[in-house]
Amino acid sequence: MTTTCRAGLDTAPPLDALRRKVFEEITSRLRRANVNVSSLSLSDLEFCLPRDSSQHKTWRRLPHFPMLTTDITMASILNLRPSTKSIPGPDRGQQIFYLRSFRVTIATLHKEWQKQLELIEDDETEVYVRYVGTFTPVSACARFVANLKGRTDGIYAFLIATLSKIGPAAIEYCSYYTFPGGTSNSFRTSTGVLRPLDSTHTNIKEQALIELFDFETLLDRQPGGIYSSYVPKADDQPLFRQLGTNAFGKLTAVTQSPAFRKASNAERLQINCWMRGCRLVRTVR
Repeated sequence: MTTTCRAGLDTAPPLDALRRKVFEEITSRLRRANVNVSSLSLSDLEFCLPRDSSQHKTWRRLPHFPMLTTDITMASILNLRPSTKSIPGPDRGQQIFYLRSFRVTIATLHKEWQKQLELIEDDETEVYVRYVGTFTPVSACARFVANLKGRTDGIYAFLIATLSKIGPAAIEYCSYYTFPGGTSNSFRTSTGVLRPLDSTHTNIKEQALIELFDFETLLDRQPGGIYSSYVPKADDQPLFRQLGTNAFGKLTAVTQSPAFRKASNAERLQINCWMRGCRLVRTVR
């Protein structure tokens, strides 16, 4: 029985079946994060799905043990492109998705992320602590350098501060990769102006990448995307209700006032941006 099961795992499945399995794992995780995947198709996530069935062992491992998947292996199966200081940022209007990878030993981490460590045999085993993000118009490397000084709170900043004391080499040799197949290109309007695609198009790509690498093991603390509306997890909804805010209603009233019509374009844009953020609270009221 054991031999038969092992043989089944060693046999490469049809590529379509492998792609479907990874796709279903990602969409299942997105649903748990309250992301609407009703219109999501395999073609939407083409850039983060298997391309070769001979890599099936790695693809079975990556979604469940991403911290134990080396950068070399990860970059190979996902066709990632290393980013360096010499590589320019994306073209105007393009949206690039990137991955940062810090390579550290178990001894350095002091046995964090217990789920991943069940398979560790010794303290010198290397693990890969990663962060998924998206950006425009700078390069992945430039974004990393800016975040070193610009981020002062959250788990990402805490890790950087800790590594700078106990393992600075991990920061110095941090790897940055981009997903060329996932780039969201801009479009040109009838007047010739370049505009980025609707945010829902880029949101789902970032969210899918975060779930592929297992949100629980990443430095990301949000499921990704820029929401026009958001349904918090059930455990968080009472907290939003207790806030008792009415910012959305107040801003709506402002937009209907004569003063708003006289405001500059920049001022109106700022208010509309705030309103998009306030829909998060409005959703659970």
